[in-house]
Amino acid sequence: MSAIAAQIAAAPRQLERIERIRPLYILSGLVAVEWLITLGVAVTVRHNGWLYYQGGDQLWHYVTAWVIGQGHLPHTSIGYAWSMVMLPFALIGGPNLVSPLPFIVLLNVLVLMPVALLATYGAGNRIGGRLFGYWAAALWILVPIIGIKYTDAGYHQRYTELLLPQSLGLTAMSDFPSLVASIVAAYFTLRAIQDDSGWDGVVAGLCAGIAIGIKPSNAPLLVGIGLALLWARRRRAAAYTVAGLAPTVLTLALWKGRGEGNLPLLRSGAPGKLVTAHAAPIVGALNIHQYIHPSWSFFTAQLSDLGQYFWSVRVLEWLAIAGLVGLLRRSRPAGLLFGGWFFSMIAVKWTSPNHGTIADSDLLRQSIPTIPAALMLFAGILLLVPGVPQRLATDAPRRWGTHRLRVGLVAGLVTVFVIVPAALAAGLPLLSNSDTISYYTQNGVALSAPFTVDSSWHASAAGGKGSARLTWRRLEPPGTTMDYIVLRAPASQPVICDVTGGGAQCRLNVGTVAAIHGTTFVDHPPPGKWVYRIAASGSWINEPSAGNIFVVGRPVTVTVTP
Repeated sequence: MSAIAAQIAAAPRQLERIERIRPLYILSGLVAVEWLITLGVAVTVRHNGWLYYQGGDQLWHYVTAWVIGQGHLPHTSIGYAWSMVMLPFALIGGPNLVSPLPFIVLLNVLVLMPVALLATYGAGNRIGGRLFGYWAAALWILVPIIGIKYTDAGYHQRYTELLLPQSLGLTAMSDFPSLVASIVAAYFTLRAIQDDSGWDGVVAGLCAGIAIGIKPSNAPLLVGIGLALLWARRRRAAAYTVAGLAPTVLTLALWKGRGEGNLPLLRSGAPGKLVTAHAAPIVGALNIHQYIHPSWSFFTAQLSDLGQYFWSVRVLEWLAIAGLVGLLRRSRPAGLLFGGWFFSMIAVKWTSPNHGTIADSDLLRQSIPTIPAALMLFAGILLLVPGVPQRLATDAPRRWGTHRLRVGLVAGLVTVFVIVPAALAAGLPLLSNSDTISYYTQNGVALSAPFTVDSSWHASAAGGKGSARLTWRRLEPPGTTMDYIVLRAPASQPVICDVTGGGAQCRLNVGTVAAIHGTTFVDHPPPGKWVYRIAASGSWINEPSAGNIFVVGRPVTVTVTP
């Protein structure tokens, strides 16, 4: 006991030594640790080369970027910002997302991941000084891994294979980049409030707008930012934040208005149109019930499932509420920022059946962008320990970068996420029914994720008596094995296009004949004229029938005789 008591007595001196170390050294070490953990997850979790489980949103963004690269504006069922990042990858990598996928993952892990960690540290530093910043950064690294042990045996595979890779940026999904944009916006909001800084307000607004431009369902972030600014009564900071936010929101409105033919926020929601699966809705519309269907019974059912699949839902509830109390005791604006952000997300997504469920893990996936808010609430538990808040010293406010750097950063963000997408949305011709560069397939009452057409790839077909023989070239993107789906359609109507006010939504009127690993197939259709296409698919488990279609080849027509 005496040894333990001696260690406890020496703890303050050890913490002082840590506090005197240059943050660059500690943060560099934390980044390295996170990279090592990510590498460990990457080689352990089931995967097909660079392809991990992805929910389908990645195809919406990449196909949108590809179609724009071909000189057309598609049906804009999703936000625009991640497609703008995808655009150079699509221009260089071609129509198949799997080809540039390694470089997209490296962008996430090597660039965006450290940015998120540094922003988490920065937010913690603004709340409770360096030590609290290190504490928040450590939670940022460790909590996703602790979650592996927090799940029960029946949910372990869903957590490690369906959620963990996406939360670590190992996919091309939009959840991780919107998470990064959100925590950066939160960090600069704290700076703007504490320093009443115009530059910080502009960057906070821009980053919040980028998060919403990536996934419009990230709108709950604005609740936290708004509450924090209102409580602090920082009119100057609030004005600059709105000034930074407005251009991205207007760009999103132009993007949606032209690409969809209307603003979803103002749409009446009349029935009769097909619903596009996986497309993220805009939250906060005048017709809000088009997107939000609050249900107390659904919410309690999700909490019950959380308790069923995880060790204890009560512990999670206590951490969130107690952490909020700790943050509010230390800083009202910080508590309102992260508490308002987190609990408004719960109110919007966890009470609406159209956001998925805990059982299928889709609800947790859609909550990934709010991970920083949850982690900051968990970090706030430390502020409830007697004596700890008094020992935490905040750093004196300092400007970041030179004036030229700040101007360059804002100009770069405005160019990439306002000027370029606005010009493309306003100037490009809409994708028409006669264009043959991307399609969907029918999945019940919804459309599948879109996929591109590779005009340089097609099957060789030979029709005969009662059969059609197809052969095709194998696609070999770096490090990933592609599977193939044989699609067949009647020659009289191989494509069906829906009536839209924006970009075309054309689907292949096909049936799936086979899903195979090989490059040769013999079909036995009824006599007549048929149109065949070969689709390249891929899944994280390398199972032909389990993956999304990434690209299809040109059609070939075959006549089968009796």
